[in-house]
Amino acid sequence: QSTVSTMEEASLYNGPIIDPHVHFWNPATTPREVTPLVRLFGCSPSLMDFLARILFPKAVVLFCVDGKYILRPYMPEDYEEDCKKHRVEGMVHLDAGWQGNPVDETKWVDGLPSKIMIRGIVGMVDMTKGPIVVDQVLQDHKQASERFVGVRFNLMWHKDKLVLKEKAKEGTSQSAPFRESFGLLSKYNLTFETYCYSTQVMEILDLALAFPEQKILVDHAASPIGVGGAYASLGKTSEEREKILQDWKDSMTKLSQCPKVYVKLSGLPMAITGFGFEEQTASVDDLVTKIGPLILHVIDAFGPQRCMFASNYAVEKVFVSLDTSFTAYKVIAKHYSSDDQALLFGGSAAEFYGLDAQ
Repeated sequence: QSTVSTMEEASLYNGPIIDPHVHFWNPATTPREVTPLVRLFGCSPSLMDFLARILFPKAVVLFCVDGKYILRPYMPEDYEEDCKKHRVEGMVHLDAGWQGNPVDETKWVDGLPSKIMIRGIVGMVDMTKGPIVVDQVLQDHKQASERFVGVRFNLMWHKDKLVLKEKAKEGTSQSAPFRESFGLLSKYNLTFETYCYSTQVMEILDLALAFPEQKILVDHAASPIGVGGAYASLGKTSEEREKILQDWKDSMTKLSQCPKVYVKLSGLPMAITGFGFEEQTASVDDLVTKIGPLILHVIDAFGPQRCMFASNYAVEKVFVSLDTSFTAYKVIAKHYSSDDQALLFGGSAAEFYGLDAQ
């Protein structure tokens, strides 16, 4: 999958990496949406995969593509095997669809044995519940682990029914309960991050302007849906894809003017961007040529000090190997200074999450 020569590989970044976006799960032993299916049919993987495609909403199937990783455990030892060719020396765990009290996920992650240090834990908090409920949940997360560093509440929403949504509705971040809850994060010195789509970037801008001192992280570069090819009803013509790209570029450039907003350079190989890697897993060349220009636009807008490469594993495993991802990111970043590359591969994540202060 890699066309990087030995000589070129020797010239690429070889410093330590902090991977700031990793998900662990065991659907057979912890409460996930797929847990009942796994417990009933886990002994027959082909039947389980078949049923998942029938039972889960089309938007979920379209987003995840294949259940072979989502329906099976992904634990620290699996990640260690996937990243063994790179100097990953730390990671940040992101919430992964835990059903029930999200604080229990923080406790579970805190107890996981891992050779690669889990340096930070980001937990889900339903910011729509209002400040009284949210204040208690924030306290509980912090008590559950000294490594709890931040909150994630995904704002992803789109009018197309085939585009994946979670708890949020259109304009959720502008509601009074959300804003009042959001204001509590600074009290506990916690970061906030969200996965949203490119059509929602102005909503993030509005939030950042209302809370100028709050650190905000946009996951997966605010996925421009259909920028590389058709996805759901979007990106069906070259003209439409060009508009999606330009609108995304313009909105990200505007967002970059907020100094406390950071971006994760991840998620772009997923099906939702339309590059087709669900049909043929991406090579290094694929990522460099197709995704590289998008990544470079974000880095140029935000600066390396507010951008961070991330694997989004194992969600992205069906689209690209972790070795391919990190190798491609190193190729894309090779023209930056060694200091800037160190920021992109760990320094920015450490600064955003306050990992060095732990």
